Amino acid sequence: MTDGEGTTLPNQPLHFFDDSSQAELAQEMAQRAARRFSTKTLRAALFPQHQGTMDQPDGYARTKGECGDLMTFYLRVEEERIPTITFRTDGCDATIACGEMLASMVMGMSLDEARQVTPDDLLTALDGLPPNHIHCAGLAVKTLWDAVESYRENGN
Repeated sequence: MTDGEGTTLPNQPLHFFDDSSQAELAQEMAQRAARRFSTKTLRAALFPQHQGTMDQPDGYARTKGECGDLMTFYLRVEEERIPTITFRTDGCDATIACGEMLASMVMGMSLDEARQVTPDDLLTALDGLPPNHIHCAGLAVKTLWDAVESYRENGN
């Protein structure tokens, strides 16, 4: 079996590999990811600090993207600012990176400032995404905007 790039993939689950085979596979996966994504994007995807849910958020939105990924943002709002924000997604690494970077960007911003962040701002912060993942930035930003609006619609 091959991966579409001519690399032969194993027929057995990873737990049957010895340590050197696992290390080689992990190294290959890391090299492929590094060719596709910036260091900022990989760091955000692999080590998200804002991923999770929130009990009784002040603002909340869930959006399904064109690719089928779900993105959810949870906002805590104090004096029209966002001191706490978390996100959840069932999406790919690019979607996770977009959620993480966007949460990092808007933490501490006013609601109006957060509402002004665009997908292009997010793509710039990530040092770009491959063309087939640019829509992930739009999904994250739209979901954030909807979370801000949900806060405002609830009479806050």
